[in-house]
Amino acid sequence: MKREKETKVTKVASRMKARKQLLQDFMKVEIYNAAVNAVEKHGWSSISMDEIASEIGGSKGTIYYYFKSKNDLMADMWLYIVQEMSGVLLPVYEDKDLEPVEKLRKYIWSHILLTCRWWRFSKTIWSNAFFIVKWGEDVDKKLLKARNNTVSKYVDLVAALGPRKGADNVNAVYKGQAIITFIESIVCWYSEPYSLTPEQVADMVTAMLMEGLIPDKAAKSR
Repeated sequence: MKREKETKVTKVASRMKARKQLLQDFMKVEIYNAAVNAVEKHGWSSISMDEIASEIGGSKGTIYYYFKSKNDLMADMWLYIVQEMSGVLLPVYEDKDLEPVEKLRKYIWSHILLTCRWWRFSKTIWSNAFFIVKWGEDVDKKLLKARNNTVSKYVDLVAALGPRKGADNVNAVYKGQAIITFIESIVCWYSEPYSLTPEQVADMVTAMLMEGLIPDKAAKSR
C-alpha cells in the first residue's frame, strides 16, 4: 500500500515537472519572438530588456527570470534552433528504411524547410548580433560541435551514394560542406511575405542540389 502511494506521488510530481517545463519552454519562445520583434524595429545594439518586455506586455523582471542578459538570451535562442533542427533531422539520418538517395533528398529538404521556418530567428542572430554578441566559451563549443555534427552527417550521406575511399571521399567532404554552407545562406535572402512558401523553397532548392549531386541523363546530355 505504501509503495502504491509512493508511486502515485512520484507520477504526480513527474507530471507537474513536465507541465512546468512546457510552460517554461512556451515562455522562452515568446521571449525569443519578442526579442526578434524588438531587434527588427530598433537593431540589436539599441534594444534593452525593457523593449523586449514591452513586446510581450510584461516587465523586464520576467525576462531576467529566464535570461541573465541580452547575450544570454541570444545564445539560448541559437541553441534552441539547433536543438529543434536536430530533433527533426536526426530521425531522417537514422532511418534505415530509406535508400541513400532518398535519405539525402529528405535530409536536405527538411533542413531547408526548417531554415525557412526559423528564418526570422536566424536572421536576427546573423544579421544583427553575430559580431556584437560575445558568446561564452561553453556556448561556442556547443554551437561548433552542432555544426560539425551536421557537416559530418552530410558527408556521410553524400559518401553513401558511392565509394567511401580515395578521391570520391574527398569529393563527399567538399560536397557536404558546400551543401550546408549553401543552406545556411538561404536565411540571408528568405523573408515573408514571399512569393514562395517554405515548402516550395525546400522543393526548389532540394531539386537543384540533388541535380548537382546526381545529374540525371537529361542534364548530362544538355
